[in-house]
Amino acid sequence: MVYAELWRRDHDRKLAKEQEELIERARKNEDRNKVLGWQRDENERTRQQKAQEILEEKRMLVKT
Repeated sequence: MVYAELWRRDHDRKLAKEQEELIERARKNEDRNKVLGWQRDENERTRQQKAQEILEEKRMLVKT
């Protein structure tokens, strides 16, 4: 009976630890996805700016 109680406590502790690890992993994934989303947005903004600059240069060349 004592061993059964010790096993149950150990099992409960392991389950709690696994749950904490899952929560932490989900939080880290969410943080990473936020950073990746920001990077994607910045890259898209940069790409659009470059495209706009190229268009403006072409317009200037056509005018002259």
